[in-house]
Amino acid sequence: MAKKENGDKFQNTGELQNVQAHVVAGLESQGGSVQLNHEEIERVRSFLSKLEKPTITCSLTYSGKFPFSCGLNVSNTPFTHYWVLDSGATDHMTPLPKHFSTYSPCPSNKKISTADGTLITVAGQGDVQITPTIILKNVLHVPKLSTNLISIQKLTKDLLCNVIFHRNSCILQDKKSGRTIGHAREWNGLYYMENLNLPIESHSLISESTITSKEKVQLIHCCLGHPSFRVIKLLFPSLFKNLNMESFHCEVCELAKHKRVPFPISNKLSTSPFYLVHTDV
Repeated sequence: MAKKENGDKFQNTGELQNVQAHVVAGLESQGGSVQLNHEEIERVRSFLSKLEKPTITCSLTYSGKFPFSCGLNVSNTPFTHYWVLDSGATDHMTPLPKHFSTYSPCPSNKKISTADGTLITVAGQGDVQITPTIILKNVLHVPKLSTNLISIQKLTKDLLCNVIFHRNSCILQDKKSGRTIGHAREWNGLYYMENLNLPIESHSLISESTITSKEKVQLIHCCLGHPSFRVIKLLFPSLFKNLNMESFHCEVCELAKHKRVPFPISNKLSTSPFYLVHTDV
């Protein structure tokens, strides 16, 4: 999750210098004790509370197989190529600078706070095109973040789309046209975007791991015009290594291959020529 927090600081450095001078003068004149009025105390307290306050907070609570843990710089791992949908985030985030199509640096005091309280600096922000139809705006570049996060609330506002969750998948649907503009697959409790517009060296690890061999066989069966599963086994024997071919059933094939129900025996019998006349009306 990610949340923005903004706070007012001293309007200029002169204000802080005035307070500091007052403190020093009080120390010198009263032997180390400081006397400040209520307004000055509140100003100092406000300044100190916001001095190290992060502008953005980030809380990841994932404990699956992938080593996704904030505070570790794992930008060299292949898992940073995949984008996770986050329903609680208010900003998109990525640790890799090569994802950006546009980029601008951020102030050094802009930070995110992880679940354990660690502060991580935001290096910059820009636009990232993750699919041919989806461009994420104002994505934060967080070098020490371990995975890419997509803010669902920001995604729905920027793209004017609906996010529909299913048990094993998620669909991004354009509000106006109803056209599907993106897919995500569930894996270990997280939803990963599919059809990513990623660098060549990144491979479809998530798709290969989430789509089972049985689902692939069913998909090939539909794409090739419903051939028999025996034919598919000859074409793709590797998909049937741990599968029983007899376990596959296609409802469309069963209905299409049903034989015609025989006509009932007629109770009208002709006893003479031309007693019954059959015509095609």
